Order: sequence, then structure tokens, then C-alpha cells
Amino acid sequence: MIIYNNHNTQMNFGYIRTSKGSVSAADQNKALQAARCDKIVEEGTEGKGRPELIGLAETLQAGDAVTVTSLDRLAPILPQLLSTLADLSSKSVHIQSLQEQIDTRQCRDVTDGLSQVLRGIVAAARAMLIERVQEGRANVIRKGAKLGRRRKLTDDQIEHAQKLLALGESGRIVARTFGISEATLYRRTKLRRL
Repeated sequence: MIIYNNHNTQMNFGYIRTSKGSVSAADQNKALQAARCDKIVEEGTEGKGRPELIGLAETLQAGDAVTVTSLDRLAPILPQLLSTLADLSSKSVHIQSLQEQIDTRQCRDVTDGLSQVLRGIVAAARAMLIERVQEGRANVIRKGAKLGRRRKLTDDQIEHAQKLLALGESGRIVARTFGISEATLYRRTKLRRL
């Protein structure tokens, strides 16, 4: 854990946290450097929690700013994000989020800053949801499961249905035998013939 020196001037600290499916640490670093951060703090990938952010928060002073590429980098779940924003706000620390185009240093008043942050929270909540879905999909695929709707008929059932249709059985009766609609029957048996 980095020990941050106390400082007398207002500083802009960049904060990097990576996760599966998110922007890489190198890309976040480049964006934060372009945003002219005085110091950039990167969360390690090992273990859980956010020790670097906690350490940084302890040394922040009123008027300092924390800059992130997007608000969801501050926390992986919405309740943690709200708590983190409340903690930073209670210290009179400004928030800058590049993706959501939030910079509370530029706000006319508290209401304007709150409005910006709330819009950013909504966007961050959406990003967190997308990130969790992507992680879940990746885990399912890694375990070998197939995604999507389950097929109504197996290959053997399709073959059996084709034989019944070829023997002159009506589509309605064959479909009822397999517990599917006629449209599904004809669609699946047509696909099987190709």
C-alpha cells in the first residue's frame, strides 16, 4: 500500500481499477494522464477490496479531486459507489469522471453538482450491470455451457419427425406428438434437411 504524503495545495488524483471486461489499466492511465492528474493510484489485481482507494481517501483534503475514467471504477456495486461518493463529498473532495463528463469543480452550486453526479450514477449502474452480465456469460462459456434458448427437438426427434412426415402423417399430428407447434415442426425439419 502506498503512503500518501500530506499536501498543502489542491491536487487531482487519478484512480485506476480494472475488472474483467473493463478498460485496461494502460488505457485508464493514458486517459488520466491526459486529464492532467497530479498523481495516479492503481488498485492491484490480487485480492478483493479497494485498499489503494481507501488509503487515498484517508489523505485527501478539502478541494482535492479524484478523477476516474468512469464512475463504476470507484466501486464494483452501486451501494459501494454511493457510499464512496458520500465519503468523498463529506470531505469536500471533488469528483471528475471522464466518461460521464462530470466535474464537480465546474459546478455553479451544490444542486448542479448533485444533478451531475446523479446522472453519472445512473450511467455507472448501467455499466456495472453490463459488466456483471459479461462476466457471467464468460464464466458460463468457460464452463462449457451453451447460451441461448434450449432447442425444442433433439437431432433424433427431428429425424423421427421427418420419417413420420415422409410416411404421410399430418404435420398437425406429428407436432402434437412432440408437443410443439406446426410452425416449429416445419422450421426444424426444414433446417435438418439442409
